[in-house]
Amino acid sequence: MRRLIVSLTVALLTLGTVAGVASATHSNGQGPDKDFTNGSTKGPVVTPFGTFPSQAHINAQNQGPLAGNTTGSFFLRIFTPTGEVALSGDVQCLTAVGNSSVNIGIITTMTGAFGPFPEGSLVNYRILARNDDNGEGSQDPPDASGGNLLPPGPTPVTCPFFPISTTPQPQGNVTVHDGI
Repeated sequence: MRRLIVSLTVALLTLGTVAGVASATHSNGQGPDKDFTNGSTKGPVVTPFGTFPSQAHINAQNQGPLAGNTTGSFFLRIFTPTGEVALSGDVQCLTAVGNSSVNIGIITTMTGAFGPFPEGSLVNYRILARNDDNGEGSQDPPDASGGNLLPPGPTPVTCPFFPISTTPQPQGNVTVHDGI
């Protein structure tokens, strides 16, 4: 009888442990509890001066909902008929929602002239950009990106998710993680 009670107790404790694990809450899939975007693309960039070939890279993460928790950098190279324009800088804020992320980066360096902007004149301007991670397989559509140039201004307190239009990027891969 004592063995039966011990066996039943062990069985009930085991079932209770399994039920407790099964009812635990989980985050959005695998990965850390932070938003991040990283990767590189090659493809067209749409500007007020026309559509040009480009190469872009971002590596940024957000540890929380406030912009002061964001770290990272970006660069954008635009290949125009008159020469290459290179913009790079620091990401000020980042928000990921599902497979898309929006970030604001401040331009810290500019080489080359672009339209009416002479070399160096876009330093302290900001870029509001969006990246769409559409998967990595050959059957998946290409990742997409887009952005807008913003005048100089204060660092945003939060990074709201704006509906920015994007253009498919035929080369490269961008990973977006929504850490919720």
